[in-house]
Amino acid sequence: MSDPPESNINFRPDYWDPADPLTALIANVKGAKRREMIRDIVTGRARELVAERGGSQLLQAMMSEVMDDLLVDELEDPGELSGIHPHFLGGEFLPTYESGEVEIARITLRSTTMDVVAIRARRPGGRISYGVVDEYSNDFTFEPEHSEQSLTFGEMIQFIDSIDEPDTQGTRRGQGYVNWIRDSYVEFGAEPDNMSDFVTVSSPFYPALQAYYEERAREWYVEQMM
Repeated sequence: MSDPPESNINFRPDYWDPADPLTALIANVKGAKRREMIRDIVTGRARELVAERGGSQLLQAMMSEVMDDLLVDELEDPGELSGIHPHFLGGEFLPTYESGEVEIARITLRSTTMDVVAIRARRPGGRISYGVVDEYSNDFTFEPEHSEQSLTFGEMIQFIDSIDEPDTQGTRRGQGYVNWIRDSYVEFGAEPDNMSDFVTVSSPFYPALQAYYEERAREWYVEQMM
């Protein structure tokens, strides 16, 4: 059985006309948990989980329809979600989208408030411009800043690996941004066992991205244990 085309390094999606309706549905939803809920409802996983746990037919039916409140890009008062669990705050405080801007990938940390670093794209004059934002107004450097076409899967990986923060003064060059995050936490006392799945890289436009970085995480863990 051949690999899906999305796993080919030359795979190039269209950020503004995605082939998958679910991609269009969740691309600009800020909240990490809200994205998960929408995906689970649309794919039927939410209803299956409710049924497995003995939920009523009414509750199962409720889990079959995505409510409009879940689908908005950003919530008016995301702080209200902290009463459910701090993880529900993850991504909700990202900057407001500029006109025509779309999120193309994100890095999610399994921290207390599930912090998110988002990669965004817009095309103000036909050329695509990229940006990297988080919930703390940090400045990031990355390559490339612009491109004529959307990035291929291989170029997206290179982009993520190139992300840097000015205060690191280039000390993580060649290390890759995601592994730098893990290494930073280990340096401050975290156990490698807890770090291998601490960072998730995902994208509705590049479905193979998460599996790729999960394999990189396994390689990182093996190196830590040597």
